[in-house]
Amino acid sequence: KILKLVVLIIIIHLVVAVVAFHLFSGSIIKAGVEKAAAKTLKVGVDINDISLSILGGSVAINGLIINNPPGYTYKNLLELNKTNIAVNIRSLMQDTVHIKEVKLDGMDLVVEQKGFSNNLQEILKGLPSAKDQQGQPAAGKKLVIDNLEITNIRVKVKLLPMPGKADTIPLNLAPIKMTN
Repeated sequence: KILKLVVLIIIIHLVVAVVAFHLFSGSIIKAGVEKAAAKTLKVGVDINDISLSILGGSVAINGLIINNPPGYTYKNLLELNKTNIAVNIRSLMQDTVHIKEVKLDGMDLVVEQKGFSNNLQEILKGLPSAKDQQGQPAAGKKLVIDNLEITNIRVKVKLLPMPGKADTIPLNLAPIKMTN
């Protein structure tokens, strides 16, 4: 009887853990990604929703917003409606990471000039260097992407103001599709 009771308690705990993980994993992952991205980029990052399928090897992100650095006219550098990524899970432990598919849909990007710099340069210069202490490229994993698709791309280029001229140029880019 004691063995049955112990097994029953273990099964109940496992069921509760699985249900709790299913209910709360999205919000935990969302908070972790937002915090890590904001720390790396040194600007605010917000995500509306994120779903992770560990066994399926996929991530879906809806409503990604990356803020502009302080001092720029536009609040956001990037707004991305939908992101879907599928990866071969086994490859994560190998020298070459194999990503089956990356789909980005509904991207609004603002490139804003300020003096001799722009918002993209400010974000990029704050990223950690991919070089080792001797200045050589750091060793890392290789990355193979089978299918990359970026659709519904809108770019606003904000130039330095000139009298009588529009300072913001809106661009709609054609879809980008790449394989292998």
